[in-house]
Amino acid sequence: MPSTMVSAHFLGLFGTISLLYVRVDGRVPIVINTWPFTNATERAWKTLMSNGSALDSVENGCNECEMQQCDHTVGFGGSPNEDGETTLDAMIMDGVTHDVGAVGCLKRIKAAISVARKVMEHTTHTFLVGDDGTCNLCGANDN
Repeated sequence: MPSTMVSAHFLGLFGTISLLYVRVDGRVPIVINTWPFTNATERAWKTLMSNGSALDSVENGCNECEMQQCDHTVGFGGSPNEDGETTLDAMIMDGVTHDVGAVGCLKRIKAAISVARKVMEHTTHTFLVGDDGTCNLCGANDN
């Protein structure tokens, strides 16, 4: 049975949101969220139903949680590090091509998942950390 899968993970310091999009054999797609952040799941679903791509759906769902600071551990208002500064990590994967983009220890960025997607689509790298993850990809913070 042919399948298409795209998954993304948004990692917070003490929490993880994983959104998974699956479409099997032309059937209705599903969005799975490992946490009870229903607004993120709903945003991902609405993106799919508006003819958005699977990657758009996953990115938008994670963006929703980042902006709402789900559970006070996800996003820019999350738990600070030892220096009192919030840093963000994110990873997104295209299940068809197996392309991956990831970022770690981002500062002054609200949409880490969008930066991770830019790493995947616009660089030859897989994982960028700290200032390397933001310097050339700052446009991802427009959300």
